[in-house]
Amino acid sequence: MDDDFFEGSNDMAITGLGNGYDEQNGFRRKLREKSGDEKENRTSDFMQQIRDKKEEILEKIKNGDTEPSFQIGSQSFTQKEWDKLLKAIDGSKEEAKREAEAGDEAVAVGEQL
Repeated sequence: MDDDFFEGSNDMAITGLGNGYDEQNGFRRKLREKSGDEKENRTSDFMQQIRDKKEEILEKIKNGDTEPSFQIGSQSFTQKEWDKLLKAIDGSKEEAKREAEAGDEAVAVGEQL
């Protein structure tokens, strides 16, 4: 009696595995199809972004809004951007220098007391 019970259970388990495997294959196939559709959508989105950027550049050239840019290390700066960056750096240096001088004065006053 116990032998019949286990034999029937094994048949059901094997059948269940077979059905599950078929479902997995179907799921994998649908996933591949969906993934292919998503790749096509992403590709068309990227192509649209490139077209938009080309149009933007063309408009800037037509309107004379473009500026030459210079490669400095891994970044590229226009003259305006470079000047702005240098002003920010110079401002930071001057502020640090003032703070250092203020600190030196405070130490000098402390020594006099």
